[in-house]
Amino acid sequence: MAGLALLRAVQDQLPGHHRVALVRGELLHRDGQITSAAAAYDEAIAACPDGVERDHIIARRASLAEAGPTGS
Repeated sequence: MAGLALLRAVQDQLPGHHRVALVRGELLHRDGQITSAAAAYDEAIAACPDGVERDHIIARRASLAEAGPTGS
C-alpha cells in the first residue's frame, strides 16, 4: 500500500508521534489488516496525551471488534 510506504518516511521525521501510529492504524484498518491496525491504534493511544483526540483513537480501536479478527 503506497500510503504505508509514505508514512514510513514521515515516521523517521516524527519518531514516536501518536498521529503517525494513528494514520498507520487507519490505513491498515481500511486494508483489512485488523490485527496490525489494532497494534498501531494501541501505539497511538499509548503515545497520545489525554483528551478528546485520545478518546477518538480509543473509539476507533474499539470499532475493530466489529470488523472481526482478520488480517495480520
